[in-house]
Amino acid sequence: MDTTKFSTTTTASHLGYYTKKSLGMSKEATSTNIFNEPVTYSSAFRRRRGHCDQDLVLVWLDASIDENDDDFQKSLAELRKIVVSVKRFTDADRCFQYLRRINDKTIFLIVSGSLGQQTVPRIHHLNKLDSIFVFCRNKDLHKLWARDWSKIEGVHGSIKSICKGLKRAIRDHEQLSIPMSFIPKS
Repeated sequence: MDTTKFSTTTTASHLGYYTKKSLGMSKEATSTNIFNEPVTYSSAFRRRRGHCDQDLVLVWLDASIDENDDDFQKSLAELRKIVVSVKRFTDADRCFQYLRRINDKTIFLIVSGSLGQQTVPRIHHLNKLDSIFVFCRNKDLHKLWARDWSKIEGVHGSIKSICKGLKRAIRDHEQLSIPMSFIPKS
């Protein structure tokens, strides 16, 4: 086995609580669950843990996006540090068309407060849509309708706050996607 040091984290899943270890560079890594049974992770799993860019897409829908604005470009650069593929839309119908065409990716959505109130009811049912981040100036106004939708991660007034929530949402998504095999001790 690889001599790389492992750090341990406790997480929850639909199977209950278990312990997982961050993985080194070997083809397989083994840890134990709470029952002291070995759990093996393959190298395919480690690729997923590295934010496999072809599996994730961030969609940003805002009618007031100005591609030439310096603040927008800085915000886009911050978001691309987390998810390389960021698709931007100013038109809700074009955004819907794009969302319906995607079949093999997990989608995270940033939507302006004004467009969010109209669009969330139309897209919330999409299985591939993981989390929605409402980006607005009037958080109190948009929190009222946002609380009715389970995929809305939060109502944010800054890109820094969205980046923090996006990192958490990706981590949570990856933890739910962990392939697990329980191998009894011999």
